[in-house]
Amino acid sequence: MQALARRLRHDFDALIERIALAGEPHFSKAAPEEFLEHIPEILIDHLESLSKALAALGIDLVDGLLRVADGIEQVLALRISGSRSAAATPDTQPKLLD
Repeated sequence: MQALARRLRHDFDALIERIALAGEPHFSKAAPEEFLEHIPEILIDHLESLSKALAALGIDLVDGLLRVADGIEQVLALRISGSRSAAATPDTQPKLLD
């Protein structure tokens, strides 16, 4: 029984040690140098993403402006057709109360 208890205690201690060491950063000395080597790639990726976002924004902006223009055109067409029908039949207009 004591051998089994010692074994369990040893396993538990090893587990705690692994957990404690897992939280500590273990950076190699080469990491900053590797990062410096990858900076041009990172910048190119960011510039490509930015250009795609700006292109999408431009398309969305033009699409939105065209929708606004289409809406204005529809409102004006309805207003013109409404004024023509009102001029043709003046008796159907509602009268204002005094």
